[in-house]
Amino acid sequence: MRNEQSVALAYCQQEGATLARINSQAKYDAMVTEVGSGGLYYLEGFDANMDENWVFDDGTPITFFNWYESTYAPGSCIAYYPGNGITEMECTARHYFLCEIR
Repeated sequence: MRNEQSVALAYCQQEGATLARINSQAKYDAMVTEVGSGGLYYLEGFDANMDENWVFDDGTPITFFNWYESTYAPGSCIAYYPGNGITEMECTARHYFLCEIR
């Protein structure tokens, strides 16, 4: 299912989860294994001022990146691009998403 980031977050919360928080190499590796290839997947995190200060939804700074400089339009949300890494993304684009139960 593809949705805008806000709709994806609401769906995850309805299921008792949130967008996946990728904050370590171990979690990144597990995501890569689970997702496989194809599509873009919203993750937890944003840059409200588009000044490269990325934070999780609770305001905790994001310090783990496996960043991929994409050719997509810059945005204030982040997504996983299989085979490439984590990239910035417009929040209104319709993409897949990953939920995580914590």
